[in-house]
Amino acid sequence: MIARSAAEIAAAVGGTVVSGDPGSTARGVSIDSRSIAAGDAFFAILGERHDGHDYAAAAAAAGAAAIVAARAVAAPGATVVRVDDTTAALGRLAADERARRALAVVAVTGSAGKTTTRALAVAALGARHRVAGSAGNLNNQWGLPLSLLRLPAEADAAVLEIGINHPGELAPLARIARPDVGVVTNVGTAHIGFFADQRELAEEKAQVVFETAPSGTGVIHRSSPFLLEVAQRSGRALVTFDLAGEADLRPAGVAGSLVEGTRFTVDGVPVRLALWGDHAVLNALAALGAARALGVPLAEAAPRLAAVAPQPGRGRVRRLAHGIVLVDDTYNSNPSAAQAMLAALAASPWDGRRVAVLGDMYELGERSPAFHREVGEAAARAGIELLVTVGQWAEDAAAGARAAGLRGALALADVPAAAEALAGLLQPGDLVLAKASRGVGLERALPAVLDQFPELAPEGAR
Repeated sequence: MIARSAAEIAAAVGGTVVSGDPGSTARGVSIDSRSIAAGDAFFAILGERHDGHDYAAAAAAAGAAAIVAARAVAAPGATVVRVDDTTAALGRLAADERARRALAVVAVTGSAGKTTTRALAVAALGARHRVAGSAGNLNNQWGLPLSLLRLPAEADAAVLEIGINHPGELAPLARIARPDVGVVTNVGTAHIGFFADQRELAEEKAQVVFETAPSGTGVIHRSSPFLLEVAQRSGRALVTFDLAGEADLRPAGVAGSLVEGTRFTVDGVPVRLALWGDHAVLNALAALGAARALGVPLAEAAPRLAAVAPQPGRGRVRRLAHGIVLVDDTYNSNPSAAQAMLAALAASPWDGRRVAVLGDMYELGERSPAFHREVGEAAARAGIELLVTVGQWAEDAAAGARAAGLRGALALADVPAAAEALAGLLQPGDLVLAKASRGVGLERALPAVLDQFPELAPEGAR
């Protein structure tokens, strides 16, 4: 963050210095009193489970230069800035930071693939820019502003992720980021329980294009339902990507596997990914579209994608004893993403069994049972030889698989049951996919597998 006095922060967020030194200077921002660095401005956020105002004194004791609060707080030694709403104030400070800095900003949203696309775009833009991206999953009403405020001083480009759950959330976040390029990875079924239908979801996701500068560019998945139709109304230039058809960016000669990664060409330029599956190809095309929109040639951007490895829990390949390969995709799930991963599992050359361990998918509303049955059916079509389903809708998914002809479908009530059962179900030479929504905590079942089949050191490790 640009160094700001408390008075400057107050002016930027529409607040008032009510105690302490208005000239006290803040050089960072935090919303967590446990991670305060000396000289930070602490925003006392009222969250669902905690009220940051209760920790103002702790933040001051840890060296916070300023406390931004919506009510009276005890903060000895720190300057206090009073605002009407601390979450809104955090967004206003981030918007002010964005306005003050000369940045090329790419904002990425979509039903799936946001984080991977963000990482790939950071790599692609690095061919010509000093580029930084959102950290971790900082993509909501608090995370996006924090990402902007924590960008390194030397960055001249930023790739920011925007995640939403409900209608009306995306546009205000996009206005904070003021993107030059708005990327929509896809319109699928993530969070569909909060939307009337996919058209409404497309309208929401497309706001990242509408909120680009008038000279900005939208980078969109051409065949996502209703997305092209909606995005065209923005009047912005569009770069489209897809696996085939009339898209501006489409791959040729796609080959690879869940274990070894993917290769293809686009406009004659070779691309190699440490990632796999059609969804990874689409994420790479989205990233290359963003790079193209900012003037980075494909020939310079494409080679940089090979260095992007799957993040923990996001499809990381773990090689275990006895020839077992575990694909850890436990960070999140939705119907579109689950079916894409099952397709990738099916397409991967493999001599042993293909096994899928699928936990519940959340935020699907009253259609949850039907979506889980469909994923079970997709597992059967993908040639999965053993399907283990976990959670509230486990029996729905297993029933769908059995109805589609898969005999080896086992439904388990929860993660502890999965942890107890999995090690005994696996066999040497299995290729195993583990995937679930974040709230399931399916990763907690994996240590039992690793106890039975220890993870091998990467090749070349000492």
